[in-house]
Amino acid sequence: MIRTQHKKWADFIFQHYLNSLFRKHFHSMNILGDLPKTDPQIPLLLLPNHSTWWDGFFVYALNKKILHRELYLMMLEKQLQHFSFFAKVGAYSIDPDSLKGVKNSLEYTQRILKEKKNAMICLFAQGVLSPWFKRPLEFQRGLETIMTRYGKRINILPLGMKAIFLEEQHAHVFFRFGTCEQIDVPSFQGALYYERKCEQLLDQIINSIQSGERGEIIFSGAQSLSTRADNKRDRLSPNLKE
Repeated sequence: MIRTQHKKWADFIFQHYLNSLFRKHFHSMNILGDLPKTDPQIPLLLLPNHSTWWDGFFVYALNKKILHRELYLMMLEKQLQHFSFFAKVGAYSIDPDSLKGVKNSLEYTQRILKEKKNAMICLFAQGVLSPWFKRPLEFQRGLETIMTRYGKRINILPLGMKAIFLEEQHAHVFFRFGTCEQIDVPSFQGALYYERKCEQLLDQIINSIQSGERGEIIFSGAQSLSTRADNKRDRLSPNLKE
């Protein structure tokens, strides 16, 4: 497997590169609902849905702006082999086609949790890209293996993410955090419980969008052609009146 190799220089470069990508491709990124409250003395397990190619980038940005933890993100080994730079900003690999590969990745995850109290491990528990509206989301049971073998108290935080085109040329991205729970093995309710929590968050995002709620903007990106045209018209209008 490929392990994380955090490098400060890579993190610096990646932040600037990612901001440029976001500005080019998205109108805004918006937080709906309340920000999560986590216990800083224990590691954090983040459980988002996985419906777009951008999801790992979104998690990276949320960590920088809101969660402020040492990021570890599980990624398919075939992809990480192709994009090896991502290991320097928090990614590590899993090979779902190899029993030994899965075992090694789960053991590595447990080691991170035991050694890094400030760690945030992002697990895309669906295991594959899947439409946000698909029900059930079908979380895999690796989450249960990690909890059972780790055995200690941990923050578990579900997250709903949805990119959608609305009134602008570029997509809006909406995030909604669930309630962060401090869980140990006896109080852990299983992967299905968090699967349903994530489904509820996605439903809440849709309800908020339909009601016109836009939440708190955490990143403003590209302006649409119509917005740029309106701005240009506003600048010209005083001259036209003279």
